[in-house]
Formats: sequence, structure tokens, C-alpha cells
Amino acid sequence: MSMAFFGGEFPLKTRILTMVRRVLCLLALYFSTIPSAWVFLNPLLYIMFFPLGIHFLMTMPWPLLKDLPDPFGRETTLYFLTHVYSPSLYDKTAWNALSTTLMFSGSLLFLWGFLYWIKSRGKLMTGGPYALIRHPQYLGIIIAVLGLSLNAARPMALISWGIMAYAYILLASFEERSLEAKLGNYRDYREKTWFMVPIPRSLGRAFQHLRARDVLIVATLILILYTMIVIYASYYFVTSLRSTF
Repeated sequence: MSMAFFGGEFPLKTRILTMVRRVLCLLALYFSTIPSAWVFLNPLLYIMFFPLGIHFLMTMPWPLLKDLPDPFGRETTLYFLTHVYSPSLYDKTAWNALSTTLMFSGSLLFLWGFLYWIKSRGKLMTGGPYALIRHPQYLGIIIAVLGLSLNAARPMALISWGIMAYAYILLASFEERSLEAKLGNYRDYREKTWFMVPIPRSLGRAFQHLRARDVLIVATLILILYTMIVIYASYYFVTSLRSTF
């Protein structure tokens, strides 16, 4: 880095935004590496961070993409892997501001929930973010990784984010059934809070009464629909990624 950065040649706003983005990059590195160390300390955390690890692998730059042949020879079949969204589609400053905001807010929500989880010691958590939503840590990761995915501006990143969100929603849903069996007052707590995001209470209650198999079917159908929309809609708004290698 040149000393001019600190000498004032760049506007204060630009320097602040650059610093914020670098902090968020460090958080992204934290999200993708530190959980691996936690797993050795508590193997149960492997389940929590496994979807995040899959997302990280799926959205890496993958240098092999530059030589990846199209199986049908049309140079379009694998575009969602080998292309990025055209910069002409969006204002880069606004796009970066949105992705940065999502990464920052999601990271704060995750850390806030994680601190309460540490203090809970196996008891039902009803304070802090848990007073409103039952799975703030999962929601925080979903929001933060959405920011990372938007920053990557690749169809593959959005598809991977959808798969990761799908995994966390299912994981949270199955966890609730276990918590209800272990904690006698969990059902009352569930009636007073939202699953992850504010939705009408009637819809939330209907979701709670679905069987595990039905939750899996509904979530899978939504994921398939979302993935198909990203694949087919993105075709008209992408440019080749190969030239970046």
C-alpha cells in the first residue's frame, strides 16, 4: 500500500469505506477458517458450519474454469460457473455498499447471538436477539454470506448461497424438534418468537405443525425453483469470467 493512502490524497469517505471492506474481508476469512478449529474443540459445531464450508468451496475462483470445456460445445451450458454479472447492469458503488452492509450486519447478528449462546450453558435462550427470533446465528450467517455472494457477482455464488440457506433452514427446523423434546418450555417460547424473519403468526404456526418430511419437501421445491430462476434469468446478464484468469 502506498503512503499516499494515509497522506490524504483519497477522500475521507473512500478511506473509511476501504477500511470497512478490509475488516469485512477479515471477517470473511474468519468465517471460512476459524470454524474449522472450533470443530476440533466441539465436534457438534461441525454440523453448524458444514453448509458454510460447502459454500466457500463452491464460490472459490477455481482457476480450472478457464480451461473447462462446455460438454455440449455451445459455450453456454456452464455459463453460471464461468461467468460473472456484467458491471454495466448495476452501479458499482451502490452494489458494494449493499454487499458491505449485508456482510457487516450479518456478522454483527451472528456474533451477538453467539455471545448469548456461550452464556446460555445449555439453557433456553430468551434474551438479546433470541427475544425476537429463534435462530439469530443461522440468520446472521445467511445475511453475511449473501453480502459475500453479491460481492462475487457470480450466478454460481447466488446458487451456492441458496443451497447454504436451504441447509441452515432445514438444520434449524430439525433442531427445533429436538429442543422441544429436551426443553419443556420451548413450545411456549416458540409461540412468542419468529423462526428467522418476521412473518404472520398464522403462517408461522402452520409451518410449525408441518412434519419433518413435509418441511423437507417444501424447502426442496423452493430451492429448485430459486436455482432455476437464477440459472435461466442470469443468462442474459453475464459476461465471461475466463478473461479474469
